[in-house]
Amino acid sequence: FWARRKHTADFSWHYSLSKGRMEHVVSHVVDLSLRTYRATGAGSRAQSSLQELIRGLGYIVNKRGDLSGIEWKQWRVFKREDAFQTDTAYLKSLLAAAFSDHLFLGSYSLIPREMDMTPLPVGSQIRPAQAILAEKQTERLERHQRAMEKLNCKPRETLILLSTGETKDPQGYVEFVCGQRPRREPVKCTEGGEEFSVLQLSGFENESARWQPLKSRRSAPELVSPLRLPAEFNLLSQYEKNMRDLQRNRPSHGWSHGAVNIHHPHFLRWEWLEPIYGTNPKSPPLRCEANFERKNAVGLIGYVQPLEKDKLKRVACFAVSANVRGSEAAGRSYPEGVTCLAPGHIAFILATSQLDESKHGLRRFGFTTAGSFAALHRCVDLPPGCIDKSRWAKIQALREALRTELQWQVPTTKQTGPWRTEAPLLYDSDVMRRAWELFKAVPTGEDGSQAHLSDEFDAILPKLAHATVDLQAAAGDIIQALAPLADWPTLVSRRSLVLEVQERQKSLREKPLPEGPLPVGPVRVRLQENPASSSRSHDFEGTHQERDRRRPDAADRRRSASRLRRRSRSRDRRRSRSRSRGRRDAHRRVSRDRPPPKPPPKREQEKAREKERADKINKMKNLKFFDLLKE
Repeated sequence: FWARRKHTADFSWHYSLSKGRMEHVVSHVVDLSLRTYRATGAGSRAQSSLQELIRGLGYIVNKRGDLSGIEWKQWRVFKREDAFQTDTAYLKSLLAAAFSDHLFLGSYSLIPREMDMTPLPVGSQIRPAQAILAEKQTERLERHQRAMEKLNCKPRETLILLSTGETKDPQGYVEFVCGQRPRREPVKCTEGGEEFSVLQLSGFENESARWQPLKSRRSAPELVSPLRLPAEFNLLSQYEKNMRDLQRNRPSHGWSHGAVNIHHPHFLRWEWLEPIYGTNPKSPPLRCEANFERKNAVGLIGYVQPLEKDKLKRVACFAVSANVRGSEAAGRSYPEGVTCLAPGHIAFILATSQLDESKHGLRRFGFTTAGSFAALHRCVDLPPGCIDKSRWAKIQALREALRTELQWQVPTTKQTGPWRTEAPLLYDSDVMRRAWELFKAVPTGEDGSQAHLSDEFDAILPKLAHATVDLQAAAGDIIQALAPLADWPTLVSRRSLVLEVQERQKSLREKPLPEGPLPVGPVRVRLQENPASSSRSHDFEGTHQERDRRRPDAADRRRSASRLRRRSRSRDRRRSRSRSRGRRDAHRRVSRDRPPPKPPPKREQEKAREKERADKINKMKNLKFFDLLKE
């Protein structure tokens, strides 16, 4: 115990931490470990791991299940491998499976407030307004990075100040926040009608020497990575946000520097993939932006990459959180306990997530006809090796093992009723074996391969909804928790069905309309991907036809009753019109002799609507970025 206290004091002094706060964390861990230890079964792997953890904190568990001190005879060297899982990638896989409902997607572009539900014809090449806005935002980021490269500034070490009038001394501001003054002077640039300043930071010659490595995490990824931004960007962002909060609450006079708006083309904007609806039921669903910079260790996240053919790849990163806290604005959230994931962790997300469908026809998870991964309104192209036929079978096995363990029941006897015993733990069940097999099959390391947003389907609705394949198996069980996934041949057949429907709709659209009067009423095409739902609809139609066949005069009686009601209403209206009968009769004769106006052909109406939509999009393409935001 005293050895552990001495180690805690040394650790606190070495890493500049509070000694009292460290003791509070240790006492909390000991209490939680003891409670969990009492719930585990004797001889289980979870119990042995908890025993080693409690021993490392200076205690042992006696025969009564309470804490007691360690005697000299019972003392032995603490083994970290017996208490913890040392593979951080495997821990991230388990966290992804545990918090799959709170999934976040990070990308470069800004997040609009609402989803774009503009209907587009099948096979149309017209881009919706939000897709054009995202392309313009990407072009703006590319201009910023090209300005860095023209000035021979490394993008990872360069900062962009959007509003140069907020501070008169940018170098002094960086020195005030980060502690080191940049050597190069800021350079003002004008690109695409936008003015900004480019400032290169200093102090990165021996960056790895600034960090003290942990002895328990020697195999962890280094903090210095060419794909990540340095810690100075987090300091500048935190200072800016805190100064803006100070300005909203009280005057910020007396400070050396106020809030300075910083920017970098590689900052990631995070979106919570959860359907959120507004107060108006007819309004489109909202898109929720997530802020990782509060109550999280990850802070501001950036993904640095060079330009390829003067283009910036639209990368997509994933993360999960233990909890999500809302705000006054429906389109903003604050996650807590965030863990960033690799693209291969999507396999664990699918193993435990829900497979429901929103009221707008968006599936929570699915695959498109092009092989992309769809999550509600977002669509991502995963790297090779994440999900295929063999890995899909492992995902099915893990989900089925979890479903089997959740159906465990307490054993009962005829004499005593329920037999009280320790509940089985997932750590000692077949679930961990299935999870380890799936972990070994998917790429979960930081090897540089990253997912990218799909240019064809990402945030383009309802085109994405009509091209997504359902992942859930045919509904045959009452229990919906962890519903089984469809096998790979079923997914292939559903994809073929979706492609056939799309080709049929495209051929109907391109086929010329016949001459003569058009049919009255809308023509709707409904796609039944789930065999169970289609069978239910066919059974319902069959029973309705059988009922009409048994009583052939039922439909006639209903039509005759409605006809009589219409006649009675028209008779009452004629009786109430007692004045100006001759004038009304003359007007009726004139209107009867006049031929009715011919409605414009349906094909011409569609052409007019497409021309109007194309004119609006061409107008938006010619606008500048800020004018487009105002529009």
